[in-house]
Amino acid sequence: MLKIQRPEIKRVYSFDFIRILATFMVIMIHTSGIFVSSPDSSVFDFTVGNFFDSISQIAVPLFLMLSGALMLDEEKEITLRKSLKYALNIFVLLCLWSVFYAVTFNFLIPLLQGQAISLNLPKFITDCLMGHYHMWYLYLIIGLYLVTPLLRLFVKKSNKNLLLYIIALSLIFRFLPPFIDIISGNLFSIQIFEDYANKFKMGCLSVYLIYYILGWFVANIEISKKHRIFTYIAGIIGFSFTFGLTELFIKKDPKVYNSLYAANSITIFCAALATFVFFFYLFRGKTFGRASGFITYISKLTFGVYIIHELFRTVLEAYLMPRIPNALVYILVCSTITAVISFGVAFIMSKIPLIKKLIKC
Repeated sequence: MLKIQRPEIKRVYSFDFIRILATFMVIMIHTSGIFVSSPDSSVFDFTVGNFFDSISQIAVPLFLMLSGALMLDEEKEITLRKSLKYALNIFVLLCLWSVFYAVTFNFLIPLLQGQAISLNLPKFITDCLMGHYHMWYLYLIIGLYLVTPLLRLFVKKSNKNLLLYIIALSLIFRFLPPFIDIISGNLFSIQIFEDYANKFKMGCLSVYLIYYILGWFVANIEISKKHRIFTYIAGIIGFSFTFGLTELFIKKDPKVYNSLYAANSITIFCAALATFVFFFYLFRGKTFGRASGFITYISKLTFGVYIIHELFRTVLEAYLMPRIPNALVYILVCSTITAVISFGVAFIMSKIPLIKKLIKC
């Protein structure tokens, strides 16, 4: 009996570069964020932290677009069973790592610091169930994987105009109103636009779902050079507004960055889309010879880096922050060392039987 051979799907190295970039940006967010959220930060420290945080806040949208580009690909056979398997796999890893972080931060670190250990059972159970703060994304991606079989029914090239319509609706009802409120609220003390948009009950247009669909759109619908340039300009403006408006309004509204950094901020949307489009078209169709295997391997380690980096970043923060008073130097040094150590540990874990399953999603 003849065996039917399926055409080999070429690896898209654009996705590898985007995944590696987004992973480093996550580390940058957690390293620079302390200067933005701390009321004790000097003007210089806040500005430096705000700059790096503003650049890096596109990390989650990039991950979502990347997942959408892969999971919604029409050429891949992703059935209901496969989607459930992917979701279950991440859920198991989430549970295991949540227990690891709960034990580490409730017992091991206090013990190493010479503190008395006392069991706060409600807090420990909560930490085990909710996970360390940086793992919220895993809950999100599990939810998206669960609805992927439904999305694949209409996320198709033949429905391009319908998908554009959905994206346009999300911009009008989900992304623009919060941004308008930031401007009008700080200039005229009027913040009604998001509440007004919410009256239309368009919560079905989840911003995370839109990023998921948008990733498929960029990867499958050809974007002309003219439109790509327009996207890049919008991305630069988006980053400039995220950074600039935070600097401008922070004294009047100390938590303004919470809105400008949010996934539903139109400024983040523009910057994330521009970055994804840029790297997708920059490396699309390219190969890298002997370096191809290295790029692929580093890309495969990124899940492990995402999971474990917070442990090392926390330890480095306690050690480096008192010794490096300059925010710029601290952010660059701490982020770089955290990334190098995390990739190194993930590499070692990937070589150990059974253990390697903990960093493979």
